[in-house]
Amino acid sequence: MADLRTFLLIVVFSFQLAITSAQPIMLYNFSCLDKLVHSQSHMYQDNLARLLRNLNSTDSRFNNSTMGESPDQVYGLYLCRGDVTEKICRSCVDNATSTIVNNCPSSASALIFYDNCMLRYSNASFFGKLDEWPIVYMYDIYNITGTSVGSFDGVVNDTLNNIAMTAAMGDRLGQKFATMETNYTADNRTLYALEQCTPDLSSGNCYTCLADCIARLPSCCGGKRGGRVLFPSCNIRYEIYPFYANAAAPAPAPAPAPPPPPAAPHRPPPAIGKKKISTAIITGATVATVGFVLLFAMAVVYFIRRKAKNRTDASYFKLVDIASLIAESLNTILALFKLQLIIFPTRIRSAKEDSVWYIREY
Repeated sequence: MADLRTFLLIVVFSFQLAITSAQPIMLYNFSCLDKLVHSQSHMYQDNLARLLRNLNSTDSRFNNSTMGESPDQVYGLYLCRGDVTEKICRSCVDNATSTIVNNCPSSASALIFYDNCMLRYSNASFFGKLDEWPIVYMYDIYNITGTSVGSFDGVVNDTLNNIAMTAAMGDRLGQKFATMETNYTADNRTLYALEQCTPDLSSGNCYTCLADCIARLPSCCGGKRGGRVLFPSCNIRYEIYPFYANAAAPAPAPAPAPPPPPAAPHRPPPAIGKKKISTAIITGATVATVGFVLLFAMAVVYFIRRKAKNRTDASYFKLVDIASLIAESLNTILALFKLQLIIFPTRIRSAKEDSVWYIREY
């Protein structure tokens, strides 16, 4: 693990990257719930396919729909995060609809969470109802530094409670969504918090849902640099880096005044064609290096994903940590070329509760 970390750090620094905070990996979790009764399977599947197409046909951050008639009626909705664009929302919903069908082919009810959206369907109506099952916990694997755990957890709790009512009351667009930034150290390090409910909930039910999320946070995420609690009806999240649109970026420390530049030495003019040849050599070497690193790292990630599949012991966490480290470093490098690494989903089911998922992220 240490050797791998050292290798990745060398790769990153070789490209002279200035990293202020790691970019979060887009995680997802899906829950396949009630099994379909064989006699209703064909008609229900047809109605489900029509429902998902109908949900995909709208350009909004929230939509719910019903398709078919009892006993084959299906209910569905999606909710995109309140700060994302319609384009990002649409892309997320497209991915969610295909993934949930592929992974839950014989389920009467299913639910999937992404960073930017969630989607669910069921054979029973859930519109407007407060639903807190199943539960998904996500948390940063690293503990907070620079302040005491108790002080940090107190700031997290106060911040989330401060915006719960704002989210519950909704905005002029009907979204039940709110964000807030708060300093958590004397040197003005910033905490970023987000809360959201499905818009079909009443304000009272939304507030209750968010309060229940906040109450559960210490059991999974106490002292962690970031954490989330996700219910079907609402979700909360906090981080120590900006993760939503229009978040105020941390103020950089003032830079010292630069020294006066030295006098430029006299240099003979370069030979004709020399600059072009040097540039070509450097560019070719850079591209070759990036290509080698990408191929090597993707092969490692593929191997880890195969080994980690369906495992729930401690070694699973080690595999996830290695893969996450690789993905973070690659995303940093690929950002130079305006590319994005294929998402690496990491998830582990609790050995005690089938209804709860604990996800180690980053």
